[in-house]
Amino acid sequence: MKTLDEIHTTYYDLVFSESLAILTLHGDIYTLGTSLQMKEEYLQIIRDVDEAPDIRALLLLTDPGLLSHVLFSRFFRGIGEVRPDGNGSTVSASAADVFDQSLGRLTMATAYFIRALADCRKLVCIGYEGDVASILFGVGLAADFRLAAADMTFTPSHLELGLAPIGGLGYFLPRMVGQARTRDLLYSSRRHGADELLRLGLVDGCLPNEGFREACIERALDLSRLPLPTIMGTKSLLTGGNDDLAEYLHRENEVLDTTLLMKAMRGNR
Repeated sequence: MKTLDEIHTTYYDLVFSESLAILTLHGDIYTLGTSLQMKEEYLQIIRDVDEAPDIRALLLLTDPGLLSHVLFSRFFRGIGEVRPDGNGSTVSASAADVFDQSLGRLTMATAYFIRALADCRKLVCIGYEGDVASILFGVGLAADFRLAAADMTFTPSHLELGLAPIGGLGYFLPRMVGQARTRDLLYSSRRHGADELLRLGLVDGCLPNEGFREACIERALDLSRLPLPTIMGTKSLLTGGNDDLAEYLHRENEVLDTTLLMKAMRGNR
């Protein structure tokens, strides 16, 4: 067991309020996801929260715009663009190039993060502001509670980029809204607003844009005042173990690899 200290870096801040830990991420989250060092730091924070005797809940926040489809699209297209061939000219990226180290690291980090959130014995809350790309909306479904700002939207980024849905969407959505609703969400290119997501039960509160973070902290603080045995016991009963989640995330990466190969062979059609 360990007592946690506040941390302030260029990439994240970790602060505390009573029995609540608040982790706020900064910077390009997709690029940070390819950093092995940053991945390990984030995972270690979740492990430390899980072990800290005086912490009962973790709230995840980000700077506005960091979860957006625009940033994910820019990241994905950037690693698949033409690149120098060493002789002063350029060559088109092959399928192997597209599924390169950067994308591989991002999907691996995403899988580890999903498992860490799902396995954490303390309550995990996440706050969503603005547009959220499908991969990171899926990650948030591993949390216990999701709070959305009024302007929050879920963008099915995988459709525009010609990908299979990643980020655990195919695992969590059928369990939360059923197969029919899942198909509607994953095969539709339209954006889904916070009110719709609230009706579907995919977010647990829709809060005003102004003062959103403060409202998230207040909600999470209320949850963190629940008795710790109640929190841990209820989570254990609700999750029932996550071995099938690990198996799903492994298959998800295999499907992504195959999707990218087909995409390259068909010339991105």
